[in-house]
Amino acid sequence: MRLFNKKPSAANSNKETASSPNGPVSTASAKKNGAAVSPSYILQNSLKSLLAGWRANRRKIIQLTLAVIALGLLFSIIQLVRTRNIYAVIDNRKITKQQYAAARKAYTSFDQKVTNKPGDFKDVDAHTRDQLILDASLQAAGEKTGVKVTQDDIDNSLFVVSLKGGKVAQGRTGYKKELGWSDEDINRDGRIKVLENKLSNHLLQYTNLLHVDTYFSRVDDEPIAKQTLEASAQPWFSAHKTIYEILAASDDASAQAGSYSPTQILATNRTIASLSELGESERAAVAKLKNAGDYTPVTRGDGSLYFIDRLEAKSSGSYKDWDDFTKAAVSRAIVMKGAFDMHRLTFGFN
Repeated sequence: MRLFNKKPSAANSNKETASSPNGPVSTASAKKNGAAVSPSYILQNSLKSLLAGWRANRRKIIQLTLAVIALGLLFSIIQLVRTRNIYAVIDNRKITKQQYAAARKAYTSFDQKVTNKPGDFKDVDAHTRDQLILDASLQAAGEKTGVKVTQDDIDNSLFVVSLKGGKVAQGRTGYKKELGWSDEDINRDGRIKVLENKLSNHLLQYTNLLHVDTYFSRVDDEPIAKQTLEASAQPWFSAHKTIYEILAASDDASAQAGSYSPTQILATNRTIASLSELGESERAAVAKLKNAGDYTPVTRGDGSLYFIDRLEAKSSGSYKDWDDFTKAAVSRAIVMKGAFDMHRLTFGFN
């Protein structure tokens, strides 16, 4: 009997084929029967599809690419125009190039004429940058906490400056005449001092303690030193006497006892940035004080002494000192370094 091959349907004739030991088979059949589809075959077909898409839409793709490049250039030009007069930006505050130039002139005069300048005043450019950024950052912090600075605050903050040749610059008039400073220069430095004073509780990390102690040089005197604090000093704290009253009472008791006596009571008011500055026994005792007015019991110190510490104040800040705050502000600031500074091309400033 004669056999005729069945004519393939249109659907079957259009199916992709893959090699098999028995000849070409459809991709679907290969997957169904477990036959492997060649990776090169799949890659070849993907490339063909991409090339066909490029040929069909290349005009639109080129136009879109050029539009993106044009927008990028336009954005860069706008940013350059907007920031052409800016020296630095810190906490959403701008420092202009004119402000930097004027401040640098003032600090150059200060450096040349003043004898009692700060020990870290070595680089006028760095000092100018740091002071301008510090001033802007402190003003921003002042606004957040509601701290205000008056003209009287600034004028009262101006210290007497000793000049070379025996002269002095004192007050606003003296600063203008002897240093050649403008009102803006005077206000900036005065404002920094005032804000540092007013914001220390908010920004700096410190603990203020009233420390009272007695020393003993001989083992036999140890009980006397402890009893002296318990009998004489501890009642001052239980009666909630002020720091000034305790300092005065300590002076009186010390004068009566004489130097190096176990009955001599010494009182000091000290501020520390960290409890690590204290000896082990004192650190453990002070760590338990939570609120202003809390005080330790009479405690044996690490050396030959007994002490009582009272917590006078504790800040909520996170910086060790103003140098630490300034370094953090400078590292956070965006200082314009050139016409194509990447910060300027990345960030927009209002």
